Amino acid sequence: MKKKDVVSAWRDQDAFESLSAEERAAMPDHPAGAAQLDDDELTDVAGGGAGTHYSHCDPTASWCEDCGGDSEILARA
Repeated sequence: MKKKDVVSAWRDQDAFESLSAEERAAMPDHPAGAAQLDDDELTDVAGGGAGTHYSHCDPTASWCEDCGGDSEILARA
């Protein structure tokens, strides 16, 4: 397999899915490594947990579902 085809398969899901099972098996590992996180790790990702408060929230912002403009809640975020 040519280098450009390998890189295309790494970058483009459609290109990867167009490969045969044999071609996929022959693919080298992506140099950045696998990006697989379990549920506990995902909750630590910014925005990954339920009720994650936005750092850009305005304490007067009644639209915020987390604090509803409550400055006490914002102060704890």
